[in-house]
Amino acid sequence: KLAKQCRKWLCNPAIDTRTRKWAVEGLAYLTLDADVKDDFVQDEPAMQAMFELAKTSDKTILYSMASVLVNCTNSYDVKELVPELVQLAKFSKQHIPEEHPKDKKDFIIMRVKRLIKAGVTSALVCMVKADTAILTDQTKELLARVFLALCDDSKDRGIIVAQGGGKALIPLALEGTDVGKIKASHALAKIAAISNPDIAFPGERVYEVVRPLVSLLNTERDGLQNYEALLGLTNFSGRSDKLRQKIIKEKALPDIENYMFENHDQLRQAATECMCNLVVN
Repeated sequence: KLAKQCRKWLCNPAIDTRTRKWAVEGLAYLTLDADVKDDFVQDEPAMQAMFELAKTSDKTILYSMASVLVNCTNSYDVKELVPELVQLAKFSKQHIPEEHPKDKKDFIIMRVKRLIKAGVTSALVCMVKADTAILTDQTKELLARVFLALCDDSKDRGIIVAQGGGKALIPLALEGTDVGKIKASHALAKIAAISNPDIAFPGERVYEVVRPLVSLLNTERDGLQNYEALLGLTNFSGRSDKLRQKIIKEKALPDIENYMFENHDQLRQAATECMCNLVVN
């Protein structure tokens, strides 16, 4: 009932901004519940009303708004249950928390699609432009998590690029918490892997994307991050001598060479293709 009331307040332009901000703060907590977040993304007027608040001059609401979006996209960290401990809990008749049906993959995908359709990317772009005093490192990390969730399906990346998502991700990949920078870099890699760099990162911006991609080649990153970074660098290295020189300047060659001898077929292939493009220079 409280969540429904919060959505009503959001949609009512006659209500003062302070009350509507309070409604977003309430939803930041309430959307931890799977039923609440599922209802919220089906209420397009409420979503769009929240996005409009992101475009107002008062940016103090950003953290709460980013929290709502993280909850709706399930882009928070989830602790994996250790099977042995689950068995032990069953044996001792302890309650084991179970995943809510609406937190399963199909529901998450549906929520992401609804958010994109409602214009979430434009709202995120506005949020990234906020003054640095308000846009804290923690808020940046939340925004990076949401962007990464939005970029998961390659079919959606064109819309994200068209609405300025590629440009907005660059500062998130360069500044903030370590986790936030990795998430933003991974989202950039997903875009760079399949997009025309001239469209996704026009002008000089494309050179700013190289360093975040190279950072994902670190062996501490996971295989998917390594692979998609290599695909992005392969795409970039096929564009121009200047981009090839930038990749070499960022000291990517030793890492790319190492991946050419990986046991994983796809990593090895991606690294080899990237190296072939680089030696054209």
